[in-house]
Amino acid sequence: TQEEANKEMDVWTVDEFDTFLNAVESPLMKVMYEFIFWTGCRKGEAIAMKKSKITPDHMCIFDETLSNHASRESAIKNKHVRKVKLDPSLYAKIEPLLSEPGPYLFGGNVSVSPAVLDYQKEVAVKKSGVKRIRIHDFRHSHVSILYAAGVPTKAIADRIGDTEQTVLRVYKHLMQSTVDQMNETIANLHKS
Repeated sequence: TQEEANKEMDVWTVDEFDTFLNAVESPLMKVMYEFIFWTGCRKGEAIAMKKSKITPDHMCIFDETLSNHASRESAIKNKHVRKVKLDPSLYAKIEPLLSEPGPYLFGGNVSVSPAVLDYQKEVAVKKSGVKRIRIHDFRHSHVSILYAAGVPTKAIADRIGDTEQTVLRVYKHLMQSTVDQMNETIANLHKS
C-alpha cells in the first residue's frame, strides 16, 4: 500500500547528500547521483537520459525510462513528459558529458546499468557513514528539500512529473511538519 511505501521512505539532507557524494570515487557516477538528486528524476529516467534531451537553454526533457541497461526505452511511468530546468552548477558538470561519444548522457553507447548505480551507491554509503537510503529516496529527498524551502505543491508536482493529488498523498508526512511550522509561526507572531 501507499502508506507502507511512505513508511519505507527515507530522505537525506543536502549535507548528508554532500557527505555521500564526497565518498563517490567515479566522476561519472558522482554526476549521475547529482543529476538524480537535484532533478528529482526516477532512476530509470536517469539511466535512459540521452544527450539529445538536454537543450542549449539547460532544460532536460524527461520522456523515457529504462528498467535495465539492456532493455529498450519505454514511456515514463505516468506518461507525463516534462521539462526540468537544470541549475547552473549541475549543467556545468553535465556539459562535458555532452561531447562524449554515444547517445546516453551517462555511459555513452550503453547506459549505466541499475546494478552498477546501486552498487556504487552502497560503496559510497558505507565509506561515508551516512544512513542507507534507496536511489528512489533521492527523489523523495528532492521533494523534501523543495517543501522545506516553501516551493508550492503544484510546482513540485510539475517538476517530478506527478499530479498535485499524488504529491499530496505520497508526501503528506512532509506537510504535517509544514503545518506544525505554520502553527508555530502564528503562535510566535500573535502574542497579544
